[in-house]
Amino acid sequence: MTARAALALTMLAAAGCRRPATPTTPAVAAAPGPEEVLGARVEELRARVATGGVRFEGVLSRGFLTPRGQATSVVELGAGECVSVVAIGSPAIRDLDAHLFDPSGDLVVEDVEVDAHPTVQLCTTAPRRVYHALEAFEGQGAYAVLLFKSDRAGLDAVARAMGGHPGSATGAAGGDAALERRVTTFRDGIARRGFQGYGDPRPVDLGGASAVALPLQVSPDRCYTVAAFGDDESSALSLRVLDGDLDEVAGDLAGGRDAAAQFCPGTEGPLSVRVERRAGRGAVVLHAFSADAASVGGEGALWLGVRRGVGDQQSVAAALTAVGARLAAAQVVAPQPGEVAAPMALLPGEVRAHALAVPAGACAVAVAGGAPQVARVRLEAVEELPARVTAGIQRGTVTAVARCAARPMSASLRVMAERGSGSVTLRTLGFAAPAWSRPEALEATAAALTLIGLADAGLRLAEAPSAVSWASGGLATLAVERAAGRCARVGVAVGAGEAIALTLRDADGAALAVDEGVGSATVRRCGPGAERLVVEARRASPGGAAPEAFWLRWDTDGGASGASR
Repeated sequence: MTARAALALTMLAAAGCRRPATPTTPAVAAAPGPEEVLGARVEELRARVATGGVRFEGVLSRGFLTPRGQATSVVELGAGECVSVVAIGSPAIRDLDAHLFDPSGDLVVEDVEVDAHPTVQLCTTAPRRVYHALEAFEGQGAYAVLLFKSDRAGLDAVARAMGGHPGSATGAAGGDAALERRVTTFRDGIARRGFQGYGDPRPVDLGGASAVALPLQVSPDRCYTVAAFGDDESSALSLRVLDGDLDEVAGDLAGGRDAAAQFCPGTEGPLSVRVERRAGRGAVVLHAFSADAASVGGEGALWLGVRRGVGDQQSVAAALTAVGARLAAAQVVAPQPGEVAAPMALLPGEVRAHALAVPAGACAVAVAGGAPQVARVRLEAVEELPARVTAGIQRGTVTAVARCAARPMSASLRVMAERGSGSVTLRTLGFAAPAWSRPEALEATAAALTLIGLADAGLRLAEAPSAVSWASGGLATLAVERAAGRCARVGVAVGAGEAIALTLRDADGAALAVDEGVGSATVRRCGPGAERLVVEARRASPGGAAPEAFWLRWDTDGGASGASR
């Protein structure tokens, strides 16, 4: 090596020793990929949903979807099972749609809301195979389809966990996809207005043209929708909701392929739903729904079917006219409108009082209502001497109460908005005590007048009210001949504070209907054939003096009634 070369090497080595060290970069953990994010969501969803009777059955499928890409999975259901099929996507998938099809290609149910977690649900009464079709409507990325099984109550648990409005089919149509779609569409529509399924949907076996009645338990703090769906395009269905007296609460008698009615009951207790098919064959599904009365706005906010009774969405002026006509038919002479009270603006639960003066030997009927803003008004007549509070009777959206006086009476009418808020109107009618009343029976007369004034349309008094003769033990009976194709309704009016029970029996003594009340009670019977009936009235406290009371008997007005037993 020459001296020049050795010097060059020495300089390079020295320069290399002086070169600053290259700085080191701290290690950074790699961001989780789409598959890892999706896997974490799957585990989180399993833990959140698979509780309270909902069990996780597994991942049906997973993979990657391009825009408008599709994936199909097979879902097997056993008899009486409900499934929830939940699809989730990675963040780059902005909108997923899911559908369930039957083997013939008919759509059973779908969830096409704008979200990336479509949920479709199905219950079935028999083993069934369906196909889950998933589509990336907007975006692309990884996806997973999860299967959960539960009972019907578990469907709501999954729906709450996922949010949105899952597509759900009742399964009550026995596999009829077209009928299930119509039931599902109806249910989804009223769900947006606060109504949720109340009990399971029921397939109703009507055969050809026939009818069936099913029980429905209700409470006064809720409103209800009842709907019947026919399979046959030629089906003509009618639906009626009946109370214990077989008085119609609500109904849809249009005779279409489907029928639906809504109502807000005034009291708690069982009602019956009568579904009649006048034409057609095939499956019929009956489904009930309920909602919080305050949330949906009460009876004044309902839109399906017709609410029955003298106060159905009427103004108080119209209701008072109807009451006056019924009283005149019951031998009340020239009922005259009283002083017109100014409308009262009431908040929920707010009470206002209005003075009521009743001359000696006279009666007064007060009617209050505030539809559609106020769906239920409470009306009471309050007297100080003797201390007494008489509650009014609700019919439709109006309430009425009557008072009669043997000597001049100064009372007050107490008005309260029980459901809703707004303007409430109060009107009165005054008249001489009717000829059939007696001075010693004015309490019972007032109760009878209230029942008469609020009688259902189509009913008329068969005769003037007659006094009840009590036998020992506090029992009274009345024989009634009901004509073929007509309805007979019998009531007893005993006045405020007196409890009474009525039992309607056939000619063999079998009990057909029972009603218990305070101040009054009524029973009703309809049917195609004539029959002899017996009504038993029993006092709750047979000891002591028998109360003054009146029998009231109504008959259908006009032609034969189509009502059933």
